[in-house]
Amino acid sequence: MARYTGWGAFQQVFDEGKAAYRQRPPTTPEQKQEAENWEKNWGTLFDEVRNALTVEERAAASKSLLNTHYTSRDVVKTPRLH
Repeated sequence: MARYTGWGAFQQVFDEGKAAYRQRPPTTPEQKQEAENWEKNWGTLFDEVRNALTVEERAAASKSLLNTHYTSRDVVKTPRLH
């Protein structure tokens, strides 16, 4: 994983809108379900990333979401280390 620089698979970890449900409770059943699902699947990791990265690092990681579909051939072809 250290060779991969994108956060694409983890974009929910940077979803401040979903995290905002913690301070501003959802008002509709759909929002409530969405908030519960996000909390169950991503809440802990959101907190871990928030605590591990600085504001600047989180911003940079969040910006990398746009291009996460691309992994260079050099990274893909690099032999795995055990």
